[in-house]
Amino acid sequence: MRTDLLASRLAAIRAHVERRRSVYFALFFTLFIGGLAWSFAELGPKPDWTFGAFMLLDLLVLAPMGVAAAAFNLQSCAALFQKKAPLRDAFGVTAAGVIGDLAPLPAGYVARGAFLSRLGLTFRQAGAVLFASTLTGLAIASGAVAVMFIAKPVLFSSLLAFALASLMGSAMWMSGRPGAQAMGPFLLLKAAGFLVLILRLGIAMRAIGVDAGLADLSLLVFASMAGGLAPITPGGLGLREGLAAALAAANGFSPAAAFLALCLCRISGAASCALILAAREGLKMRERRRASGNAS
Repeated sequence: MRTDLLASRLAAIRAHVERRRSVYFALFFTLFIGGLAWSFAELGPKPDWTFGAFMLLDLLVLAPMGVAAAAFNLQSCAALFQKKAPLRDAFGVTAAGVIGDLAPLPAGYVARGAFLSRLGLTFRQAGAVLFASTLTGLAIASGAVAVMFIAKPVLFSSLLAFALASLMGSAMWMSGRPGAQAMGPFLLLKAAGFLVLILRLGIAMRAIGVDAGLADLSLLVFASMAGGLAPITPGGLGLREGLAAALAAANGFSPAAAFLALCLCRISGAASCALILAAREGLKMRERRRASGNAS
Protein backbone atom coordinates (compact mmCIF):
# COMPACT_ATOMS: atom_id res chain seq x y z
CA MET A 1 0.00 0.00 0.00
CA ARG A 2 2.75 2.42 0.94
CA THR A 3 4.70 1.39 -2.16
CA ASP A 4 1.70 2.18 -4.36
CA LEU A 5 1.28 5.54 -2.65
CA LEU A 6 4.96 6.38 -3.14
CA ALA A 7 4.84 5.33 -6.79
CA SER A 8 1.76 7.46 -7.42
CA ARG A 9 3.36 10.49 -5.78
CA LEU A 10 6.56 10.05 -7.78
CA ALA A 11 4.50 9.75 -10.96
CA ALA A 12 2.62 12.94 -10.05
CA ILE A 13 5.91 14.80 -9.48
CA ARG A 14 7.30 13.54 -12.77
CA ALA A 15 4.16 14.60 -14.64
CA HIS A 16 4.36 18.05 -13.05
CA VAL A 17 8.01 18.42 -14.06
CA GLU A 18 7.24 17.34 -17.63
CA ARG A 19 4.43 19.90 -17.90
CA ARG A 20 6.58 22.73 -16.52
CA ARG A 21 9.92 21.71 -18.01
CA SER A 22 10.18 24.79 -20.21
CA VAL A 23 9.43 27.04 -17.24
CA TYR A 24 12.10 25.35 -15.11
CA PHE A 25 14.53 25.50 -18.01
CA ALA A 26 14.02 29.26 -18.38
CA LEU A 27 14.38 29.74 -14.62
CA PHE A 28 17.61 27.78 -14.26
CA PHE A 29 19.04 29.09 -17.53
CA THR A 30 18.57 32.57 -16.09
CA LEU A 31 20.27 31.36 -12.90
CA PHE A 32 23.16 30.00 -14.99
CA ILE A 33 23.68 33.24 -16.93
CA GLY A 34 23.13 35.42 -13.88
CA GLY A 35 25.46 33.30 -11.76
CA LEU A 36 28.11 33.42 -14.47
CA ALA A 37 27.95 37.21 -14.58
CA TRP A 38 27.94 37.44 -10.77
CA SER A 39 30.92 35.14 -10.35
CA PHE A 40 32.93 37.06 -12.94
CA ALA A 41 32.10 40.33 -11.17
CA GLU A 42 32.88 38.82 -7.75
CA LEU A 43 36.24 37.33 -8.71
CA GLY A 44 37.22 39.77 -11.40
CA PRO A 45 39.42 37.32 -13.33
CA LYS A 46 41.46 38.93 -16.07
CA PRO A 47 41.80 36.55 -19.00
CA ASP A 48 45.46 36.33 -20.04
CA TRP A 49 47.71 33.76 -21.63
CA THR A 50 47.60 31.50 -18.55
CA PHE A 51 43.79 31.52 -18.58
CA GLY A 52 43.82 30.67 -22.27
CA ALA A 53 46.46 27.97 -21.83
CA PHE A 54 44.58 26.22 -19.03
CA MET A 55 41.25 26.35 -20.86
CA LEU A 56 42.89 25.16 -24.09
CA LEU A 57 44.30 22.21 -22.15
CA ASP A 58 40.81 21.37 -20.97
CA LEU A 59 39.27 21.87 -24.41
CA LEU A 60 41.75 19.74 -26.34
CA VAL A 61 42.95 17.18 -23.78
CA LEU A 62 40.97 16.79 -20.56
CA ALA A 63 37.43 17.18 -21.90
CA PRO A 64 38.07 14.62 -24.69
CA MET A 65 39.49 12.30 -22.00
CA GLY A 66 36.17 12.62 -20.16
CA VAL A 67 34.27 11.83 -23.36
CA ALA A 68 36.53 8.83 -23.92
CA ALA A 69 35.89 7.49 -20.40
CA ALA A 70 32.14 7.93 -20.90
CA ALA A 71 32.26 6.29 -24.34
CA PHE A 72 34.17 3.28 -23.02
CA ASN A 73 31.70 3.09 -20.16
CA LEU A 74 28.83 3.08 -22.65
CA GLN A 75 30.56 0.12 -24.30
CA SER A 76 30.74 -1.65 -20.93
CA CYS A 77 27.02 -0.95 -20.41
CA ALA A 78 26.33 -2.84 -23.62
CA ALA A 79 28.82 -5.55 -22.68
CA LEU A 80 26.83 -6.29 -19.51
CA PHE A 81 24.16 -7.65 -21.87
CA GLN A 82 26.75 -9.27 -24.18
CA LYS A 83 26.32 -6.64 -26.87
CA LYS A 84 29.21 -5.04 -28.74
CA ALA A 85 29.14 -1.27 -29.19
CA PRO A 86 31.40 0.20 -31.91
CA LEU A 87 33.77 2.63 -30.23
CA ARG A 88 33.41 5.36 -32.83
CA ASP A 89 29.63 5.27 -32.52
CA ALA A 90 29.89 5.32 -28.72
CA PHE A 91 32.14 8.40 -28.97
CA GLY A 92 29.65 10.12 -31.26
CA VAL A 93 26.64 9.35 -29.08
CA THR A 94 28.47 10.47 -25.93
CA ALA A 95 29.61 13.75 -27.49
CA ALA A 96 26.18 14.41 -28.97
CA GLY A 97 24.62 13.66 -25.59
CA VAL A 98 26.70 16.34 -23.87
CA ILE A 99 25.53 18.93 -26.38
CA GLY A 100 21.99 17.54 -26.37
CA ASP A 101 21.76 18.08 -22.63
CA LEU A 102 21.83 21.83 -23.31
CA ALA A 103 18.40 21.57 -24.96
CA PRO A 104 15.16 21.88 -22.94
CA LEU A 105 14.81 18.07 -23.09
CA PRO A 106 16.93 15.25 -21.58
CA ALA A 107 18.30 14.56 -25.06
CA GLY A 108 21.58 13.11 -23.84
CA TYR A 109 19.95 10.41 -21.74
CA VAL A 110 17.49 9.61 -24.53
CA ALA A 111 20.30 9.38 -27.10
CA ARG A 112 22.31 6.94 -24.97
CA GLY A 113 19.21 4.86 -24.29
CA ALA A 114 18.30 4.77 -27.98
CA PHE A 115 21.87 3.77 -28.87
CA LEU A 116 21.76 0.82 -26.47
CA SER A 117 18.32 -0.14 -27.77
CA ARG A 118 19.67 -0.26 -31.33
CA LEU A 119 22.28 -2.73 -30.11
CA GLY A 120 19.52 -5.07 -28.96
CA LEU A 121 18.72 -4.02 -25.39
CA THR A 122 15.11 -3.46 -24.43
CA PHE A 123 14.11 0.02 -23.29
CA ARG A 124 13.82 -1.31 -19.76
CA GLN A 125 17.32 -2.83 -19.88
CA ALA A 126 18.79 0.36 -21.36
CA GLY A 127 17.14 2.51 -18.70
CA ALA A 128 18.27 0.19 -15.91
CA VAL A 129 21.92 0.04 -16.99
CA LEU A 130 22.10 3.82 -17.50
CA PHE A 131 20.62 4.32 -14.03
CA ALA A 132 23.17 1.87 -12.61
CA SER A 133 25.93 3.82 -14.37
CA THR A 134 24.74 7.12 -12.92
CA LEU A 135 24.29 5.67 -9.44
CA THR A 136 27.72 4.03 -9.51
CA GLY A 137 29.40 7.28 -10.52
CA LEU A 138 27.65 9.17 -7.73
CA ALA A 139 28.58 6.45 -5.23
CA ILE A 140 32.26 6.65 -6.20
CA ALA A 141 32.19 10.43 -5.80
CA SER A 142 30.39 10.07 -2.47
CA GLY A 143 32.99 7.62 -1.19
CA ALA A 144 35.83 9.93 -2.25
CA VAL A 145 34.26 12.90 -0.46
CA ALA A 146 33.69 10.77 2.64
CA VAL A 147 37.39 9.90 2.78
CA MET A 148 38.34 13.56 2.35
CA PHE A 149 36.05 14.62 5.20
CA ILE A 150 36.82 11.80 7.63
CA ALA A 151 37.32 14.42 10.36
CA LYS A 152 33.59 15.28 10.17
CA PRO A 153 31.87 12.15 11.58
CA VAL A 154 28.31 12.92 10.49
CA LEU A 155 29.23 13.85 6.92
CA PHE A 156 31.72 10.99 6.70
CA SER A 157 29.33 8.30 7.94
CA SER A 158 26.35 9.43 5.85
CA LEU A 159 28.32 9.72 2.61
CA LEU A 160 30.16 6.45 3.19
CA ALA A 161 26.90 4.64 3.96
CA PHE A 162 25.36 5.94 0.74
CA ALA A 163 28.46 4.99 -1.27
CA LEU A 164 28.62 1.45 0.09
CA ALA A 165 24.89 0.81 -0.24
CA SER A 166 24.81 2.17 -3.81
CA LEU A 167 27.91 0.27 -4.91
CA MET A 168 26.65 -2.97 -3.39
CA GLY A 169 23.25 -2.53 -5.01
CA SER A 170 24.77 -1.78 -8.42
CA ALA A 171 27.25 -4.67 -8.11
CA MET A 172 24.49 -7.12 -7.17
CA TRP A 173 22.40 -5.99 -10.12
CA MET A 174 25.33 -6.21 -12.55
CA SER A 175 26.34 -9.64 -11.27
CA GLY A 176 22.99 -10.94 -12.49
CA ARG A 177 23.47 -9.71 -16.07
CA PRO A 178 24.56 -12.07 -18.89
CA GLY A 179 27.86 -10.22 -19.32
CA ALA A 180 28.69 -9.85 -15.63
CA GLN A 181 32.41 -10.11 -16.43
CA ALA A 182 32.19 -6.53 -17.75
CA MET A 183 31.51 -5.29 -14.22
CA GLY A 184 35.22 -4.76 -13.49
CA PRO A 185 35.88 -2.47 -16.48
CA PHE A 186 32.54 -0.77 -15.79
CA LEU A 187 33.61 0.22 -12.27
CA LEU A 188 37.13 1.22 -13.31
CA LEU A 189 35.81 3.45 -16.09
CA LYS A 190 33.40 5.19 -13.71
CA ALA A 191 36.30 5.83 -11.31
CA ALA A 192 38.41 7.14 -14.23
CA GLY A 193 35.60 9.45 -15.25
CA PHE A 194 35.44 10.87 -11.73
CA LEU A 195 39.19 11.50 -11.71
CA VAL A 196 38.97 13.31 -15.04
CA LEU A 197 36.24 15.54 -13.60
CA ILE A 198 38.52 16.35 -10.65
CA LEU A 199 41.34 17.25 -13.05
CA ARG A 200 39.09 19.38 -15.23
CA LEU A 201 37.70 21.33 -12.29
CA GLY A 202 41.19 21.80 -10.86
CA ILE A 203 42.40 23.20 -14.21
CA ALA A 204 39.40 25.55 -14.36
CA MET A 205 40.23 26.78 -10.84
CA ARG A 206 43.82 27.43 -11.87
CA ALA A 207 42.58 29.27 -14.95
CA ILE A 208 40.71 31.78 -12.78
CA GLY A 209 43.59 32.02 -10.30
CA VAL A 210 42.01 30.12 -7.40
CA ASP A 211 43.80 27.45 -5.38
CA ALA A 212 41.56 24.50 -4.52
CA GLY A 213 42.49 21.42 -2.53
CA LEU A 214 41.54 17.88 -3.41
CA ALA A 215 38.84 17.82 -0.73
CA ASP A 216 37.19 20.96 -2.14
CA LEU A 217 37.38 19.66 -5.70
CA SER A 218 35.89 16.29 -4.70
CA LEU A 219 33.02 17.96 -2.86
CA LEU A 220 32.24 20.27 -5.79
CA VAL A 221 32.32 17.44 -8.33
CA PHE A 222 30.01 15.39 -6.08
CA ALA A 223 27.62 18.35 -5.80
CA SER A 224 27.69 18.84 -9.56
CA MET A 225 26.92 15.18 -10.18
CA ALA A 226 24.10 15.20 -7.63
CA GLY A 227 22.62 18.34 -9.17
CA GLY A 228 22.59 16.69 -12.57
CA LEU A 229 20.26 13.94 -11.30
CA ALA A 230 17.27 16.24 -10.89
CA PRO A 231 14.98 16.02 -13.95
CA ILE A 232 14.08 19.70 -13.63
CA THR A 233 16.60 21.07 -16.12
CA PRO A 234 18.55 19.44 -18.98
CA GLY A 235 21.95 18.36 -17.78
CA GLY A 236 21.27 20.10 -14.46
CA LEU A 237 21.87 23.48 -16.16
CA GLY A 238 22.19 26.09 -13.43
CA LEU A 239 21.24 23.55 -10.79
CA ARG A 240 24.63 21.82 -10.78
CA GLU A 241 26.48 25.10 -10.43
CA GLY A 242 24.07 26.53 -7.86
CA LEU A 243 24.21 23.46 -5.62
CA ALA A 244 28.00 23.37 -5.83
CA ALA A 245 28.21 27.07 -4.95
CA ALA A 246 25.91 26.54 -1.95
CA LEU A 247 27.99 23.62 -0.64
CA ALA A 248 31.18 25.57 -1.29
CA ALA A 249 29.90 28.44 0.84
CA ALA A 250 28.88 26.03 3.61
CA ASN A 251 32.36 24.52 3.54
CA GLY A 252 34.21 27.86 3.64
CA PHE A 253 35.17 27.87 -0.04
CA SER A 254 34.43 30.68 -2.49
CA PRO A 255 30.94 30.10 -3.99
CA ALA A 256 31.79 32.43 -6.88
CA ALA A 257 34.87 30.36 -7.75
CA ALA A 258 32.84 27.14 -7.56
CA PHE A 259 30.11 28.50 -9.81
CA LEU A 260 32.48 30.03 -12.35
CA ALA A 261 34.79 27.02 -12.57
CA LEU A 262 31.88 24.65 -13.18
CA CYS A 263 30.45 27.04 -15.80
CA LEU A 264 33.79 27.06 -17.58
CA CYS A 265 33.93 23.25 -17.47
CA ARG A 266 30.44 23.02 -18.94
CA ILE A 267 31.18 25.49 -21.74
CA SER A 268 34.57 23.96 -22.54
CA GLY A 269 33.10 20.45 -22.47
CA ALA A 270 30.32 21.37 -24.90
CA ALA A 271 32.82 23.08 -27.23
CA SER A 272 35.11 20.04 -27.10
CA CYS A 273 32.22 17.73 -27.96
CA ALA A 274 31.30 19.98 -30.88
CA LEU A 275 34.87 19.63 -32.18
CA ILE A 276 34.69 15.84 -31.73
CA LEU A 277 31.44 15.66 -33.72
CA ALA A 278 32.85 17.93 -36.43
CA ALA A 279 35.95 15.72 -36.72
CA ARG A 280 33.73 12.63 -36.84
CA GLU A 281 31.63 14.10 -39.64
CA GLY A 282 34.80 15.08 -41.48
CA LEU A 283 36.06 11.50 -41.31
CA LYS A 284 32.71 10.22 -42.59
CA MET A 285 32.79 12.61 -45.54
CA ARG A 286 36.35 11.54 -46.33
CA GLU A 287 35.36 7.88 -46.23
CA ARG A 288 32.37 8.51 -48.51
CA ARG A 289 34.59 10.33 -51.01
CA ARG A 290 37.06 7.45 -50.99
CA ALA A 291 34.24 4.95 -51.48
CA SER A 292 32.76 6.93 -54.37
CA GLY A 293 36.23 7.33 -55.90
CA ASN A 294 36.89 3.59 -55.72
CA ALA A 295 33.46 2.85 -57.20
CA SER A 296 34.10 5.10 -60.19
